[in-house]
Amino acid sequence: MSVTIIEVPSQYTPAYNQQAYVVSGTNYPSGNYKLIAKVKNLASTVLAKLKVPTNPTYPKVGVFDIHRVVENYVSHTIDIGIDRPTIATNNIFGFTVEFGEEYGTPPTEHYGSWETGTQYIINTALSPKEFLGWDYTDFLQNLSGTWDGRFLCKYRGSRKVFRTSKAFLYAINDASHYYSSVTYMPYDSAGNAISLFGYTVSIPFTGDAAGQVIYIPAGVANINAIPQSQIISGTSGQLIPASAAYYDIYLNRYTGAVTSEWLRFTIVDAGCKYTNYPIYFLGQYGNVELWNFDKRSDKRSTIKRDMYKSALGGLITETHYGYTASDRQETQYNTEVQDTVTLNTDNLTEAELAFLKELVQSPQVWHYDGTNLIPVIVTDSQYEEKQKANDKVFNLTINISYASTTELQRY
Repeated sequence: MSVTIIEVPSQYTPAYNQQAYVVSGTNYPSGNYKLIAKVKNLASTVLAKLKVPTNPTYPKVGVFDIHRVVENYVSHTIDIGIDRPTIATNNIFGFTVEFGEEYGTPPTEHYGSWETGTQYIINTALSPKEFLGWDYTDFLQNLSGTWDGRFLCKYRGSRKVFRTSKAFLYAINDASHYYSSVTYMPYDSAGNAISLFGYTVSIPFTGDAAGQVIYIPAGVANINAIPQSQIISGTSGQLIPASAAYYDIYLNRYTGAVTSEWLRFTIVDAGCKYTNYPIYFLGQYGNVELWNFDKRSDKRSTIKRDMYKSALGGLITETHYGYTASDRQETQYNTEVQDTVTLNTDNLTEAELAFLKELVQSPQVWHYDGTNLIPVIVTDSQYEEKQKANDKVFNLTINISYASTTELQRY
């Protein structure tokens, strides 16, 4: 007996897309024949056992798509208070798949040394078109010396942040060639580098973060909160100085070589007239993004009332039936209040509007109230893409509702 592993997904794969393993077995002519796949974590604990018959057209071959099994082991990672590069423990999951055969009467399972190497899934969900072009090596450090290892994000344009903003970037820390530091390169309004080589911060782990996803401070407020103990070059509280108009962020290998792309953050002033709503949302690559809605907002409450109606009156005394003016005929016995807000952006570029499509369709959205991330839901069911050729100026309006209702006293 023998099983051949014909095809496996790439080593790092989006969790919510196909994870197809193609295998063949030599005992397919036997009665009650099935191929077996045991999905195991890296401690060799079996998470699920799957069995499939062979393909009718290709009787030796079976296909296992395991993404519905392993997607349950990833989620998002966000801690608004991080002040240094940190492992995003929930964003990635390592596993192996062991294969076998089942046949005979009664059916008996048979195993050999038929197991994959370590595979990883990332909390990423791509469209079918995007998944066709997925190449995990785009997100790993390039050892040839070019600066193109991508961060885990879809939008590659400049992000707008306030000086009070806390933002984050996510990256795969490759099992073979891990990142060891992050560089912040600030520029003044004339485009001059404030520091010739930028300010460098240590990524405070090496081997224990290999094959992991890391996330790093990327907003002015949480970059300047990085303690001096983590800083290789620069001064705590001054990595993004007051004179900075924008800054770039990139990652370095343990050799010091720059091997990631550069992403830019532009510092803008908050609108002084309206309340700012910092909205965080889960992006398609498992990253948590930020957009500040600092234009007009309209807040309202939707009140749900459950009522019952009873007859007026009752026995007032042993010999008299009646009612008083204060008796209630219609009674509100349960009340729930749902708070909702309409938010507006400033004028947007086409790229920024496309970026905010991720917000409108995101399954996880939060409003940051200055202390806590409060879960909200974007209630808009449509998103309109616009182009400068058709619409010279455009912005985005969204509606959010808070995920928790307020329940008032019951009677």
